[in-house]
Amino acid sequence: MRRYQPLLKYIAKQRLWFGGVALFTVASAATAALQPLPMKLLVDYALGSAVLPAKPHDFFGSTGLDPTSPAFLIFLAAAASLCIFIINIALSAGLTLSWTMAGQRAVYDLAADVFARLERLSLRFHSRHQVGDSLSRLSGDTWAIYSVARALMTPLKSLVTLAIMGAVGFALDPVLAALCLLVAPFLAASARFFGKRLKRRARQSREASSRIASLVQQTLSSMPVVQTFGTEERNRQHFEDLADDAVEIAQRGRLVNSAFGLVNGSILTTGTARSFSSSEECACSPA
Repeated sequence: MRRYQPLLKYIAKQRLWFGGVALFTVASAATAALQPLPMKLLVDYALGSAVLPAKPHDFFGSTGLDPTSPAFLIFLAAAASLCIFIINIALSAGLTLSWTMAGQRAVYDLAADVFARLERLSLRFHSRHQVGDSLSRLSGDTWAIYSVARALMTPLKSLVTLAIMGAVGFALDPVLAALCLLVAPFLAASARFFGKRLKRRARQSREASSRIASLVQQTLSSMPVVQTFGTEERNRQHFEDLADDAVEIAQRGRLVNSAFGLVNGSILTTGTARSFSSSEECACSPA
């Protein structure tokens, strides 16, 4: 974490917008807990035989509506689903706007400082480093501040989501909620195992792209020499070799990413199947 501390000042400069990101993130996580409610209202109360709890039953009854009417409950479920959808869209738009404003401002602030730093470096440095590599660091690596910001926001969103969904789950079915939470350690172990490998593949992919950009920049900037000595075919072959390396690295990266998704999906599916199995056992067991 210490290596990322210099980037925190760029995030702090946009603290107003990142505060909006945090606010919309928490609100989105809270709204996610409301999404199963319309389906529960439809299945349990409108199509099933369950009766609304006392407070909503009395509230709708006091307005002259019939809280026991299936037609009214179906309409209420549809209206609730539409309202939650509209709220989610509004929160998503606010979150996207906040991320765009905060992230791009921080990225360009960092890019300006990196550009100024490159101008002050010695001629020896520039002779030892290809221009394509410097361009890659200026236009590509500076976007890493997005990853740093998301690394700070993701735990907040995860904790809020876990707390809200856990509270709702335990209120509905404590046994089923506890079984669902048991998969969390396995997901954390999977993320730790694949995290280093994904990071290494991402670094190799960036370096491969940087080598291609450097070759193109060197070739185009010295075109008179290239045409004089007839090195077009050699440069083409070099480009194809670099492109093949980039494709191979990308394939290995996709393989690791697919394995990560497969392991996580298997864990979630196993946990869900086990939860439903336990729920059925509890339902079928004699009182």
